[in-house]
Amino acid sequence: MSKFGKLGGLRAGTPGMVKGDPHKLFTIRGAGTDAAGNLYVALGRNWTILRKFTPERNLVWEMESYTFVDGVSAAPGSDGKEIYGREEIFEFDYTKPAGQRAWTLKAITADFDRHPDDPRSTGKGTAWIRIVDGHRLLFVVDQLAGAMPVFCFDTARNGQIALDSGLRKGQGWAVWPDARGNVWYTEGERIVMEPLTGFAPDGKPIYGAAKTFKRPAQFLSVERIVYDPAADTMFLGGFTKDNPDPGGAWGLVGTEILRFDNWLKGPVPGVRIKLPFKTWNKGSTGEMIMPKSVDVAGDYVFVCYVSKSQTPGIIPPVRIYHSKTGKFMGELRPGGVAGGHHGYVDIAHGMSAFKRANGEYVVLVEEDNRAKIMLYRWTPPPPTTTTSTEQRARSSKSISRKR
Repeated sequence: MSKFGKLGGLRAGTPGMVKGDPHKLFTIRGAGTDAAGNLYVALGRNWTILRKFTPERNLVWEMESYTFVDGVSAAPGSDGKEIYGREEIFEFDYTKPAGQRAWTLKAITADFDRHPDDPRSTGKGTAWIRIVDGHRLLFVVDQLAGAMPVFCFDTARNGQIALDSGLRKGQGWAVWPDARGNVWYTEGERIVMEPLTGFAPDGKPIYGAAKTFKRPAQFLSVERIVYDPAADTMFLGGFTKDNPDPGGAWGLVGTEILRFDNWLKGPVPGVRIKLPFKTWNKGSTGEMIMPKSVDVAGDYVFVCYVSKSQTPGIIPPVRIYHSKTGKFMGELRPGGVAGGHHGYVDIAHGMSAFKRANGEYVVLVEEDNRAKIMLYRWTPPPPTTTTSTEQRARSSKSISRKR
């Protein structure tokens, strides 16, 4: 009889860190050997890792499938090289050429054996990572949105394991943690902001009294909020008096996105973007045009659409607008890299976007079809240049796809 693996499992060495350490076994679901003495180990909870080891216990291969109904986001300050899911931290290498794998699992942030009540055990929804005054905060929202559990990190004691702070923030479809960790949501005809005021000695965030703002008169309902605290700029998506909800679908961005400058000091209406939108009661989802998620990065607004239709040219996965003028800039499509399987975005907050230091934009889109995340890379054209669809979607990769 012999032993294999590292004592402590996921918490061996630096808790949560798994990169480059195949002998670190955790959440084991099964193991077996073949006639040659090779060992096969299956790991997983809301994800799956399969590993084959030689009789000498050297790794032969590894197959991984992590995200399903999961939205991810890039860590601030990482230039997009570190991407957080609900339970995972990935590293992404932008220097890899097309056709080569660019992502690596760095860490698992959920320890369900020690924390069985961790709300991430449901395995569906979106993770937003924020870093405020050196503190990492992970906001997790369900597939159908609602209140967000807030997680914090105590690296000295728990490495890369995210700990549930016990806080539940926000409600409804329009929930948003801004870059400073403030939480935004709607409450009836009001927009609410709960300000992050500090941190307890154990790293848990502390929130102050809520501030409320009257819903802008243009709206019948606000369905999405994206607020930039550095610029005091608010983007609201929803159904307006001019373009109300026709019904027939759930959890959508709405028919328009409106920009407001100087939000805290006194909102000044800016650009107004009318979105392609087509739903009707008892309609076929394959024929509907449904904007599902929105994010803002740099000078651009990105809108993600959901569709089960695989007919080319029907519905683009992502549309891009200039955030100041509202001008339609183009669309992002994956081409053949996804094998024709894309557009099935099945969560309310299924997309995040950010601008890299080199001016390139990266857009991460949740994809139910074959359990993956689509990563689009886009460099805006010079002001006088007209670009083709191929240039707009210069490259895309799927991360967390079973390989």
